[in-house]
Amino acid sequence: MQKRITTIVGAGAVLDFDFHYSNAFIPSSGNITKAIKELTFKGYDKEQCDVINAVYNLALRRKLSVYDKYPLKKQYLSDKYNLNFEELYFLLESMLSLTSNGIDYYDPTGVPPLSTLLTVRKELEGYKQVEFERAVLVSLKEIISIIEHYDNHFREHTNSENWYRTFWKGKENIKYDIFTFNYDTTIEQCIGDYEDGFELIEDSEDKISAFLPKKLLNNPSNPSTIQHLHGCIYYAECPEECGTHSNRDFFKMSSVKDAIKHIGRQQDEQTQAKEFYINSPILIGLRKLDKMTFMPSSIYHANLVNKLIENRGILIIGYSFSDLYVNQLLQRRLLMYGDNHRLVIIDYFPPYVNNIQAFYRYMQDENGRLLHFIKPFMNLRIEDFKIKGAEFRTYNDPIYSEDHKCMLFICGFRKAVESYADLIIDFL
Repeated sequence: MQKRITTIVGAGAVLDFDFHYSNAFIPSSGNITKAIKELTFKGYDKEQCDVINAVYNLALRRKLSVYDKYPLKKQYLSDKYNLNFEELYFLLESMLSLTSNGIDYYDPTGVPPLSTLLTVRKELEGYKQVEFERAVLVSLKEIISIIEHYDNHFREHTNSENWYRTFWKGKENIKYDIFTFNYDTTIEQCIGDYEDGFELIEDSEDKISAFLPKKLLNNPSNPSTIQHLHGCIYYAECPEECGTHSNRDFFKMSSVKDAIKHIGRQQDEQTQAKEFYINSPILIGLRKLDKMTFMPSSIYHANLVNKLIENRGILIIGYSFSDLYVNQLLQRRLLMYGDNHRLVIIDYFPPYVNNIQAFYRYMQDENGRLLHFIKPFMNLRIEDFKIKGAEFRTYNDPIYSEDHKCMLFICGFRKAVESYADLIIDFL
């Protein structure tokens, strides 16, 4: 009998890869942020424009100023906080709408409402609107380059990361409905036979594929499905005339190089709040829901609800729980499927989290998003001076909820599947 498992995959899923090869770049949020904030490019009237670093430093100072009234807190909390690349990208992208330096509106209906009330800080008044647009573009291309680098390495070295390949290849009777927030194609490479809704356009010289909703939703041959909710490095806006699709819908290209060629060819898109953004192959920043208006993201989002209802098991791997719209859907799982649901979460905590007290304390101090998310599934609480609601044995073993319907690993993806792949699949 075939089993289908709804799977949520976040950026942490690939962080257990071996990145010791030449010129490797570990694609952690912190490393990507470091790479982005130091980028410069040709300015409007100068050779090097440092607006990315200027925005980063200004925003970080302003956010940390909340500690100014609390010197003791500032001493030990300021060092723990950094702006991440999603926030930095959001700020740069916001300036496309808020700066009046180099942009003219000829119709009041196109003016972003927020720009009528907000003013740009004096430290940024000297930068032109085109410089913020270039900042967004160079940031976008840098992130694509980082993802493409390890994606290509995975493709070229077919004997690497066998634990990862074996898990996704899986068993004949196990199929996944994968909703990934990653921009790479490593899971596609592992599974081989999958459905993502794209179909090669007949007579396309560049081997371009168009997205066909029915192909994904009906899935007639029933393989695993892979759905990039936040885009993929191989996507591009409509590269050729196509009357059946919006000019903002994404097509799948045969190479990343071909996808990048189409970035910025059209005018910047606007959200419903009239805020500008660049409709890119990968959705970055804090306006992801606005950017999911177009296909395939819009259909992938809708299909997530379908699969949460249809499949008993949910597997969540390396997900930060920072996308609120996804968290809300997953937490409503109890209403969608009922008490017979099964949930497995695979995360990574430091090895010193080796007992129930350390587990609870770490989530309170460092991983509040996960603690908030699991409340409907794992009722962690303090009773009689003891932490209850979970069965904790060791760092490497599964942590169970009291009703044994939720299983949590904190040892990372690789250790979890190397030791417990069969248990995970059977549980779900």
